[in-house]
Amino acid sequence: MPATTPIPLPFWKRQFSEPHTPGQMWFDLLVGCFLPLFCWQFDPIVFHSGEFGWPMLSRFQVVAVLVIAIGIASLGAWFAYRAVPSLLFGLLLGGAVHAFLLGLVLLPISMFGLFFVIGILGFSPFFTAFAFWRNAYRAYQASRSQPLLFRIAGLCVGLLICVAIPWGTQAFANAQVAQGIQLIQRPEPAEFEKGSAILQRYKWAVSGAQLVEVYQKETDDRRRQQIAFVYRNLTATDIEHDIARLDAD
Repeated sequence: MPATTPIPLPFWKRQFSEPHTPGQMWFDLLVGCFLPLFCWQFDPIVFHSGEFGWPMLSRFQVVAVLVIAIGIASLGAWFAYRAVPSLLFGLLLGGAVHAFLLGLVLLPISMFGLFFVIGILGFSPFFTAFAFWRNAYRAYQASRSQPLLFRIAGLCVGLLICVAIPWGTQAFANAQVAQGIQLIQRPEPAEFEKGSAILQRYKWAVSGAQLVEVYQKETDDRRRQQIAFVYRNLTATDIEHDIARLDAD
């Protein structure tokens, strides 16, 4: 009796079925780990100032960095160990949701940016979201052998790590930066020095666009000079020069 040829699974079922093919693994590593790092490094407008004007989401840089870091660590742990699949399900699911939401936020500018080719990078979060969702689904399937309570606890902890740590850190940093900006506008030298020290301490969370916004709204020349002085200390550039350059773009 001739052997029957197995019917191949449909395309989408193959994307989520086990085992992970080498091609799928390389794709997920590429778009889940390397592509977010590449986009962060060469981002021209979303989180960093570039040749296309003021950044759109500069006040969420801390969230972006931590979500990328947690996502890469989660995907690497899933590929390397596959231990505690319920926890990794929560972490990977959180990464997928963050990437998908970022893709939705960038969708209008990504569509427009297609005319300049570089806008293609605006669609990269959707590919990243797919890679994380695929592995989250597989982690969920692997966790089904565990007790239900253990699975729910792992999912909740994973989501809490992926959501609470980035957004909680961002909220704390934003509060510190807001306090620092408020203090550098005070006439008392001691208050100004205190505010400058706070902003220097949280330099990694300070948005240049935020300081520019405060600078442009300020009407007192002395306070404008104080803001410009702090801006130069933080960015090593002149605030008026950056305003003219980026507004021209």
